[in-house]
Amino acid sequence: MILWTIQPGEVWDLIQQTGVYRCNPVLSSMPEPEFAEKYQWLINQMIRRIGPPPEGVSYPVWAWHTQNGKRKKPDLRSERWGNGPGGENYVCIELEVPDDQVLLSDFNDWSLILCNGLLADSEAEADRLDAYYETLAPDAQISFRDRNWEKAFDTAPFNNGWTIRGECIQATFWELRKEMIRDVRFFVTGKKKTGYGMTGDPNVFAIRWIFLTDSQDTELYLYLNGENILAFERSGRELTTRWNLDELTAWLRAFLDHIQEDPYPVEAAGEYAAQKDDTARDFETDDEDEMEAYYGQLYEWNLRHRWHTASSGAILADVFFQLAGNQVEISWDNRDMDEGVHFTSVTGGARVPRNVFTAIVDSFLRSYDQYWS
Repeated sequence: MILWTIQPGEVWDLIQQTGVYRCNPVLSSMPEPEFAEKYQWLINQMIRRIGPPPEGVSYPVWAWHTQNGKRKKPDLRSERWGNGPGGENYVCIELEVPDDQVLLSDFNDWSLILCNGLLADSEAEADRLDAYYETLAPDAQISFRDRNWEKAFDTAPFNNGWTIRGECIQATFWELRKEMIRDVRFFVTGKKKTGYGMTGDPNVFAIRWIFLTDSQDTELYLYLNGENILAFERSGRELTTRWNLDELTAWLRAFLDHIQEDPYPVEAAGEYAAQKDDTARDFETDDEDEMEAYYGQLYEWNLRHRWHTASSGAILADVFFQLAGNQVEISWDNRDMDEGVHFTSVTGGARVPRNVFTAIVDSFLRSYDQYWS
């Protein structure tokens, strides 16, 4: 099959000299303790599905099979911003690898695996799997999780509004040999500017950002009443949201551009939307059509008011935004988060004047667009 791999220029030089490239575990991010278990699981799956690695090979080579639903070579206009620290020589190698030497997996599923999440095709299934997982002994949890993760190898196109699968497919194989190469393109990674800023009053409502120079990530802080509601603890470290926020900022812009009164669609207990959305999900009925209609309207409302639907894999507080008169209600519920992630503020809510909210969010979005354009 035809694949494309993005590599530093040194890898190309090595292939010309030795005829083969094998992943260097010293330089790879795979041995990092936070991810080592997940990568080892994938390596075990490769051994099981395509056979053991050649002698001396510990880790796989990675490549793209499909990006954004298309089987075509990567767009270097975006790749130059997603690799290396900037100003570095890189290559995009097109290669042909025998099908039986490649393991394909869904990239979005793999992102969830790295966060130690379970794979599900609906919110109801996710809740059911999480609840069952919590009843298991530690050894049984690992076995159940490892079997669940095998769903990542189903790369057939699938999109039900909750799960999108087959849109981005990654490929792993043991080594890249010179005879596999069909084409190569050379490029220099983009030199990123340093950027940071804050708009608003942290004691009322403010957004602070740091545009990172080593990736196309943004470190984000969202302050309400003096508290960063995006702050969380993980592995003993105090952190805040850090990710590529293109999809999230697009969601915020759409919310801002179409902001209007849009009450929660059903009667539910709670002062704010986050609490209402929690209590509303206690609804049950034996009528399948009624059940589908009920939860369908919750799903559609969530798409408009819950930014977690645009998280793109980021560790992100589950925040709702809703216009209520001349104020924007901001509420959050972080009780159901990935294992090992503990948000400083678990639940809460606050109201911000509409004009203040609009001005602050618009200022941040303009800075984001100007910086990354």
